[in-house]
Amino acid sequence: MKVIRIISFVFIAAGILLLVFGYREYKAKKAFTNQAQATTGKVTEVIKRVRSGSKGTSTEYHYRVGYQGHDGNQKEFVSDKSHSTAEYKIGDPVPVLYVADTERAEINTISLLWFNFGLLTVLGFCFAACGATNLWITELPPQQGITSSANLRDLKEAYRSGRLTRNSEYQGLLVGF
Repeated sequence: MKVIRIISFVFIAAGILLLVFGYREYKAKKAFTNQAQATTGKVTEVIKRVRSGSKGTSTEYHYRVGYQGHDGNQKEFVSDKSHSTAEYKIGDPVPVLYVADTERAEINTISLLWFNFGLLTVLGFCFAACGATNLWITELPPQQGITSSANLRDLKEAYRSGRLTRNSEYQGLLVGF
């Protein structure tokens, strides 16, 4: 039981850490979007990057985008975020957010702008919930009447006859399922 408790706490800690990183990502993107100006750019190049690893190869598509800044000058950037499929082709218009002072620009789509925040947050909640649920289930004090020597056939028969209720003799099997 001690190992299960340690694993549960590790999951909770990992979940909290992922949620902290998700929150930091949210704050950074929110600060960027609050300062940024919107415009429309045009894809000037689709950059295909093939990565090889122990699990095979993966392909990422980055985009070089040209846009006109508020000062009238033509600017260009390469997106640091990528898609696994080519979402845009050369000449496609794309929404752009840029901050003129820092020369920072990003393609303004949910998948490219907010993906990291969403992924970190969902994973954080999942890890924390799994750890907390496991801790809760394993640390519950034994209840009287929860154990049962019934088998699956008995459970099936109790279900068919309407005897399968919350406080019935079959509650231990219900908790197991």
